[in-house]
Amino acid sequence: AVYLRKQGAQLLPEAASAFQPSGSFAQILRAQTRSQELMCTHVTTLGLAILFAGECGNSEQLSDSPDKRGHVDTCTWSSPPPGSVRLEDVFEKIEEIPPIKVDAFEMFAEELFEEAEPVVIKGSVLTKWPALKKWSPEYFIEKLPTVDVHMTRRPIARMHTAVHPMGLIQGVTWTRPWANATVPTRDLFFGKPDVAEGGTSAGGCESEAEGGSGGYPYFFSAVKDLGDEGEFSRDVGDTRQLSARFRKTMEVNLWAAPRGVGSPLHYDVAHNMYCQISGEKRFRMFPPEDHSKLYLYPRVHPSTRSSQVRLDDVRLEHFPKITETTPWEAVLTPGDVLYIPPYWFHATEVVAGHSISISVCSESAQVELRESIFLDSVPKLPKSPKFHHKVKGLAAYIEGFFDSPEEARAYAQAVENGRFRTLSHDPEVVGLANLTQQARTDFLAKTTPFSQDRDAEEEAVIAMFRSRARELVAKYEFLTGTTYRYTQAEWEIELGNHLEDIITYVLESPLMISPMLEYVHKSPSEPRIMD
Repeated sequence: AVYLRKQGAQLLPEAASAFQPSGSFAQILRAQTRSQELMCTHVTTLGLAILFAGECGNSEQLSDSPDKRGHVDTCTWSSPPPGSVRLEDVFEKIEEIPPIKVDAFEMFAEELFEEAEPVVIKGSVLTKWPALKKWSPEYFIEKLPTVDVHMTRRPIARMHTAVHPMGLIQGVTWTRPWANATVPTRDLFFGKPDVAEGGTSAGGCESEAEGGSGGYPYFFSAVKDLGDEGEFSRDVGDTRQLSARFRKTMEVNLWAAPRGVGSPLHYDVAHNMYCQISGEKRFRMFPPEDHSKLYLYPRVHPSTRSSQVRLDDVRLEHFPKITETTPWEAVLTPGDVLYIPPYWFHATEVVAGHSISISVCSESAQVELRESIFLDSVPKLPKSPKFHHKVKGLAAYIEGFFDSPEEARAYAQAVENGRFRTLSHDPEVVGLANLTQQARTDFLAKTTPFSQDRDAEEEAVIAMFRSRARELVAKYEFLTGTTYRYTQAEWEIELGNHLEDIITYVLESPLMISPMLEYVHKSPSEPRIMD
């Protein structure tokens, strides 16, 4: 955080909320909606997720440090090849996100936050906002002659923040999938992408100067920063119905894009009420329980929190477990509000001529829980510990979060296979695969020559790591037994993120995460941990 602030970057806010579904509130509303449908109510197809635009924050608009990061090439993304397998080609049926009908003055967010399941809300306070009548492409063109956008090489561009640990590795070249550009607002909504055949831009994505560059534009801004004297904020009106009591509304952001543009599959950790103002947008969504089958980028990767699976080009030969997931879908039309719970994976695509949307993001309990457990959790290492002692200590640390070594090994294997083994299929990075293999070789060279017999220093390191893990488990059990709750899937995601950070810190390189996890799951008989 300190490093990012030094770069002048606006940090992405993260939050979360406890959920223990009771079912009653949503079930009643859904029953009411179904009854109304039988009589007359027209309910549009459902939706999910949020977009690049689903982000509750500055959509990765971060500065790169030229002296500390790995090399970042300009955007050279290509469109999916002809005959690509899309998500709808994989599944015979995609579940619809259920709609519910509410009164414009009814307070309902708190119950939805607790149940933590996505719904499409109809009849909310959004229907009373002046923005719903006023905001159109023509209105924005009149009020905002130019806008600062992310310009991407293909319609669905992935997130990329080079200041994450893997982005700082020397000898790795990253293709950043977007560039900043200033464009006429008319071009945002009605311009044709300056993209040559094969998906490369005729104008080039190199330029970040005024005047922009070729590609697909995506516009993001805090509503309070739009226009003069808060005129856009006044158009939004009251957002209290879309927040829970005692849960601060962190941000009210606007997202706008032309047809076909959208966000990659990713998760956020805030409560998000996504309000469709103009146009139509499709959301595709997966529950947190599917995380191990969605091939997350590592926590330390520039595309953290995103799936490695492109829904417009699924590549089943590399990501076969996607077929075991449960996708949900909805198409939002003006006046709809989609509730996106924390940790629900979502991807978006504008399906009408354009889309103008607002996200209302609220604090949630999961981030408080995560910070309460993992903040300042790094064990204090003895001075200059040997590498293999640190490895043994980390193995003890990982197993300390589980009831048995078998559970720890299974979890370590799932994280390594799901997050790291598939990185070699990434066409947008050069040099990472070779460095990863070299790191694995170095890891083995530093660990295999040593005897299984422990010396006093090794015993001390193992005991320290094991004790620290048990402290964190006790803290987690106390907090989840009182105020906060994690679902099992959320815990698995955050534990994996935490272990990546700890391994990177202790072994001094993100390249050591994969061999460290492999060490844990391939050493079932070693008595070093649970004796």
